Amino acid sequence: MQEWLNEVGKKKEDTLLRFEWAKAKLKWKKLLLQLMAKSVHFVMTAQPQEIYMNKEPTGTYRARIQGESAHSFDIVLHAMRWEIPDAKNPAIKSVQYKTEVTKCRFKKAWRPTFDDIGIQGFEKLTKQLKADLGVEVW
Repeated sequence: MQEWLNEVGKKKEDTLLRFEWAKAKLKWKKLLLQLMAKSVHFVMTAQPQEIYMNKEPTGTYRARIQGESAHSFDIVLHAMRWEIPDAKNPAIKSVQYKTEVTKCRFKKAWRPTFDDIGIQGFEKLTKQLKADLGVEVW
């Protein structure tokens, strides 16, 4: 969307005008709806943006590009990177990745956590969906 805006968006002093973002948002929603109409599964990723309240961080995050996009999806995963200091030498840190289900349309209270959501983690997710909820992903 950024590249599209840079090509077609109206600018003043090399800065995009504010109303151009509304056009990009409509184009993005149209693209999203076209993908959702296909008989395939797709994965959308976004970088996190921390949510603030009264200029203070809340410790919660949402997708940077579209905060309300989670409403469109069946399952939303929140991937986190944890740095764990070594007990003997705190300067040395090991890194762990955890992924938590933050939304599941199939069962509201279903909130499992996975150690890593790479390819093997995705297989774990699909197996757990079938075992816990009877949902098949192919």
